[in-house]
Amino acid sequence: MTDKPKSSRPSTAATDMAEFITDLDGGQFEVMLSTALSRVAAAVVDHERKGKVTVTFEVLKIPGTHQVRIVHGVSLPTPPHWVAKAKKSNHPPCCTSARVAQ
Repeated sequence: MTDKPKSSRPSTAATDMAEFITDLDGGQFEVMLSTALSRVAAAVVDHERKGKVTVTFEVLKIPGTHQVRIVHGVSLPTPPHWVAKAKKSNHPPCCTSARVAQ
């Protein structure tokens, strides 16, 4: 058997985003994101200002495997009447391992 040469191009396999979001942190990321979007939407309506929800993904290879560790987080601005002198309400980042299809 011969080894396949390593490709310098990333895989073109598509990710099912609905399933991906649902799988992160056993479904807790989906709950955090849903809550954040609802809070910001309510604040936009109440205060007639634009809102923002920031989602971050950091993808790191797990050495010696065909897996990655995905560090994910959600952050949103906090209106002054919710928390005094707070700039942001951040959900702590979580980590999920995922197998990479070849």
